[in-house]
Amino acid sequence: MRVMLERLEFTWWNFQIRMLDESEFLQDLLPRFRAIWELRDEAAPYLVWSLLGFPLGIVLGILSVMVK
Repeated sequence: MRVMLERLEFTWWNFQIRMLDESEFLQDLLPRFRAIWELRDEAAPYLVWSLLGFPLGIVLGILSVMVK
């Protein structure tokens, strides 16, 4: 069983490495994700405000429908 799991793990890692090496789409996409990840500290306050604003918008929308 252990040999089978090790072989499966090796096959999985081999597949991932091959996909990263051969896929132009992933090679184009990964640097963009890295740039977004590096900007996460600057975007954190906006994320907090958006998380707070969404439920407030839902409540105000419901109230505006109920008042009419």
